[in-house]
Amino acid sequence: MKELDVLLDAFLHSEQAALERGEWPDFESLLALEDDVLWDYLQSPACAPEPFAGLIDGIRGRHVPTH
Repeated sequence: MKELDVLLDAFLHSEQAALERGEWPDFESLLALEDDVLWDYLQSPACAPEPFAGLIDGIRGRHVPTH
């Protein structure tokens, strides 16, 4: 899904160092979700279950983890 590629690419570039340090431990699990499920979470972040809620906010550019 092109929209996911755009959002995830921006997140990967902005959070590359944090990802390398392991600050987003659930990122790989999130990527394992079906595209339509991931897209639904990104469109309605309140529906995203833990542990993905903070990560979804980060991808949407709303939250950076404090580690």
